[in-house]
Amino acid sequence: MEHTSSSLRYRYYRRRWVFAGLLVLHAPYALGQMVLLPDDRVIVGTVTDIRGDQVQVKMDADDVEPRYLSAKEAQEKGVWPLKKGDRLHIVVNEQNVAVGYHRVGDSGFHQIVRGRLAQPLVVDQEWAVVQRDGGGEHAYRVRPLIRSKMAGVPIRQPAVFLIDETDQIMDVMFGGEETLRTAIKGWHGSPPKSVDRQLRTSQ
Repeated sequence: MEHTSSSLRYRYYRRRWVFAGLLVLHAPYALGQMVLLPDDRVIVGTVTDIRGDQVQVKMDADDVEPRYLSAKEAQEKGVWPLKKGDRLHIVVNEQNVAVGYHRVGDSGFHQIVRGRLAQPLVVDQEWAVVQRDGGGEHAYRVRPLIRSKMAGVPIRQPAVFLIDETDQIMDVMFGGEETLRTAIKGWHGSPPKSVDRQLRTSQ
């Protein structure tokens, strides 16, 4: 049965209170590591300007153009206010899209969810209903910069979702069972050498 906008919002905000409690309980175990998908990477930069909802960040690599991040995301994650000179870890996916960020020294709290989309995205692609492999359906908000990618995920196809500390989908990978199994197995066998990255799987 498809879910309406009002029911999705109710379920989302009810779970955010529960998720916040879990974050407090499990935060010590998340420190010093950053949970990502196999194709994600972390780049480092420095805040150089803040105007309205735009945070300008100069990347450490001199040949890379500045990135512009959403100030709203920092407010939702509780890392606001940011100021000039703050150092940031920026999570970038295989499409070179910045899907999340944190201050250096704070790895955030991400979790991996295995499952399938139960229905097409709703409410301007803002919401996704995920049928989790462990059973049950859960409604997640979808981060704006990842909505077009999420819209390309076939219904009922196996997928792995990266959920951030605000209980929103920040990235996704999908494919056949064997494709996902091979990707995750290869990731465990060849851990990256860049900053604080580790894949943890959970049902």
